[in-house]
Amino acid sequence: MRPPLDVGSVEGRVAARIARQEIFAKRPNPLLSFVIDESVSRRPIGGRGVPRAQLEQILSVGQKRTVEIQVMPLGSEEHAGLAGPFTLIETAEGRRIAYLEVQNVSQVHTDRRLVKGLAW
Repeated sequence: MRPPLDVGSVEGRVAARIARQEIFAKRPNPLLSFVIDESVSRRPIGGRGVPRAQLEQILSVGQKRTVEIQVMPLGSEEHAGLAGPFTLIETAEGRRIAYLEVQNVSQVHTDRRLVKGLAW
């Protein structure tokens, strides 16, 4: 990021990311499904050792029976994530919500047509 983030911002973001990991310890375990682009595992951001540690974490989390992890191959010509990352959420009542976050801009969508378009 340019200009570089100050130490307090970095520490705050790291703490928030670690806190989000608590979802894996909740009871009952939520059902979680992830699709990760293959390029993420090939780009050594943070140094050559970082991707290995990330893959080890993904393997560890993926062993939980309520977690599904898929890898989108680089050869895929089209997929819903080409415009950027998104999160699909289904509530206990069956309501579907889409959360999009790109370049520090976040949006929540509840319009059924938009959410359904992302879930193809």
